Amino acid sequence: MRVPTILVVEDDPIARNIMLQMLTKRGFRVFEADSADEALAVCEAMTNHALDLVIADHALPDTTGRQLAERILKSCPNVKVLHLSGWPYSRMEQENALLPGSSFLQKPFTGGQLLEVVQNILDPRTH
Repeated sequence: MRVPTILVVEDDPIARNIMLQMLTKRGFRVFEADSADEALAVCEAMTNHALDLVIADHALPDTTGRQLAERILKSCPNVKVLHLSGWPYSRMEQENALLPGSSFLQKPFTGGQLLEVVQNILDPRTH
């Protein structure tokens, strides 16, 4: 069975490390980036791994999570996207900050919430 590959793009190193630890412990192959430029470089270097999910913070230092997801989807059209933000869902919708067909998780969230959402995205049949 193939292990799902996730890219976590979060500029807060503490939040990023917590997510990395949780996802790795759950058995996912996890890559990390703290900016859009770094995320795109990671995607380009991932020749041996199919990228299944991008978890992107809305407010990155060099772009928005939606803009990053749009750029990644050009080279990985089947990747799923999970947007993270401290803003509520309604505000993200108003700002047109969510990529159509993507998922959303509002900060702060628990580790259990993150893992549940990720599992639902990667294998919706399990829930």
